[in-house]
Amino acid sequence: GSCWLKWPIAVDQRAACPRQVIEGVGGRGEAMSVGAVAEASAGGSYKWSYVVAALALTNSFLYSGIIFGWAPMQLLLESDGVYSSLCSPSNPSCGDRVSRLVLLYTVGSTGNVIGGAPCGFLVDHLGPQRCSLLSGLVVAAGLLLMGISEEDGFDAFLVGSFLIGFGGSFVITCSIMAAFVLPETRRTLYLAATNCLFDASSIVFLLIFMLYEHLNLSRHAIMVGFAITCALLHIALFMAWNMGPSAALLAEKVWWIYILGQIAAAMGACCIFAFVSGLGPLNPQVSVRMFDLSWREAIWVWIMGSPPKRLRITDKDNIFDMILRTGLKNTSD
Repeated sequence: GSCWLKWPIAVDQRAACPRQVIEGVGGRGEAMSVGAVAEASAGGSYKWSYVVAALALTNSFLYSGIIFGWAPMQLLLESDGVYSSLCSPSNPSCGDRVSRLVLLYTVGSTGNVIGGAPCGFLVDHLGPQRCSLLSGLVVAAGLLLMGISEEDGFDAFLVGSFLIGFGGSFVITCSIMAAFVLPETRRTLYLAATNCLFDASSIVFLLIFMLYEHLNLSRHAIMVGFAITCALLHIALFMAWNMGPSAALLAEKVWWIYILGQIAAAMGACCIFAFVSGLGPLNPQVSVRMFDLSWREAIWVWIMGSPPKRLRITDKDNIFDMILRTGLKNTSD
């Protein structure tokens, strides 16, 4: 049906369709695009509409189709020793291990493909503002799980891969909606850029692998940092929606509820990580005793997930190499 708005336009109008009708202008109804509605409600300025578009494009590049650039992530997981227990020491790249890693890609890419319909339904019913937060939460949760999961402990690689893929479909769906708050002369360019950045996002895992290789950062540090960045960018996008373009799309002034929800989700993720790390050698109290570390070194191990320099044999050593050497030393003693 038609979306009817009363003049002046109020933020509590439920309107989220490509054409808006403003009743009472000159005594008759006048059809206006969402972009025109945003301009009228923002005092004739598209400033915040362009901010929304810029943030949406950034999120599209960083998170929408990253699952399709899986090969570098698989190399990172192999270098980090994930699922190495499935193979013998003489054949570290056996078929069972490769199949398990390929399964992660299969699940993630399937999640991205099948996510289009449910994500579109949610965006239609909840609006791009709320769904921007929700998509950020889904992708950030997936990245966090890929960072903190361990083969012989909290193994959530499969869930993390699915959330990254499904969340990527959510991100691109929300980004497309930003076209309708731009001037009509810019929409085709924006939509073309959105599609191009979806394809270009397949390079993101390669950039992550380069950080892992050349900056000697651990998988934990990179993926957790990337998850935090994801959450912050989507919070910024949500707030930008509510600074002007939301006049044509928001249903209620309840933005603070979603901000609190995002903060609560982040705190919950931190609590999960603290609980999981507290059960193993990443716990500073445990690592001080187990590896004879100073407290400064133990904090380093807890935050970065990699051994201090004095305990490394090669630059690629990780926490499991340190555990293995410690176990062998104790056995020989």
